[in-house]
Amino acid sequence: MDYMTLHPLIVEITSTITVMGTDGAGHSISRTIAFDLPTILPGIDFEPPVAVISVDPGTTGTAPFTVIFDAYESTDNRGIASYAWDFGDGTTATGVMPAAHIYTGCGSYVVKLTVTDHWGLKGYDMVIINVSETGGPKVVIKVTPGTTGTAPFTVYFDASGCTFETGCGVGTATYSWNFGDGSALGTGVTTYHTYISNGVYTVILKVTDSAGNVGYGSVIITVGVAGKVNAVIKTTPEPPTGTAPFTVGLDASESTTSVSGATIVKYTWDFNDGSPIVVHSETPPIPVTTHTYSSAGTYLVQLTVEDSEGNIGYAFKSIIVLNPEP
Repeated sequence: MDYMTLHPLIVEITSTITVMGTDGAGHSISRTIAFDLPTILPGIDFEPPVAVISVDPGTTGTAPFTVIFDAYESTDNRGIASYAWDFGDGTTATGVMPAAHIYTGCGSYVVKLTVTDHWGLKGYDMVIINVSETGGPKVVIKVTPGTTGTAPFTVYFDASGCTFETGCGVGTATYSWNFGDGSALGTGVTTYHTYISNGVYTVILKVTDSAGNVGYGSVIITVGVAGKVNAVIKTTPEPPTGTAPFTVGLDASESTTSVSGATIVKYTWDFNDGSPIVVHSETPPIPVTTHTYSSAGTYLVQLTVEDSEGNIGYAFKSIIVLNPEP
């Protein structure tokens, strides 16, 4: 038996409509208008086309973001007659593969593709393109009179040297200063803070531009009696580099105080890996310790040395831990 596939058939049927009315003088008037009505006769295959958007290099990028769209994967049994694109930023195009489109501003853009076949049936597809800033603000901190002083030590901070990418982050930025001593956060492009206690404080500045992009900067402020305690770190091995788990020996025995009659009374070690701080304040205090780093990374060990007169000195040493050989 032979089988025959039935397809829908579009027939143009001409119809008329008569419009009747009365003019201002009371005369009756009429107009007959003829028009075509497309009718789809019953059949099997009358599905609309399937529209498919392909995107290269992807749906997320930084401004200016160039995207290549195509509709080659769109299908229709009767053949596609046209492709219409709306890029979501006020621009449109036609064709199966329009010219590359560039998004110059940040935001989310809904791209719509309309595919029309030879019978006038339409299919649609949409994709969202997310465009972000090239990068967060580049944070620069200037301090006056410097990063080292004696308590009470007032430091003036200036972030006016920060730079911002164009396009997305243009506008008013906000500044949040963490002074590292538990005090309230500071604000503004310039500010100042007074440290009343000896110590090493890490100041962190968070800058947020008008598009929500964030940049960070930091500076270390050292407060103590300058020049009276000289803290020194010696390591074993030297240089202190090895594979995890890496055990390093730390020796502060060469630390000194220049105050007549004063002696070293405390060594404090911060290994900067989240482990507990080690304090040696015995009589006399033990100047050496060891520590094992279990994970690869670069760690800045901080040594704080205090003498019997309350003078403090600081020393730092970078420890480099590598991944073990496979």
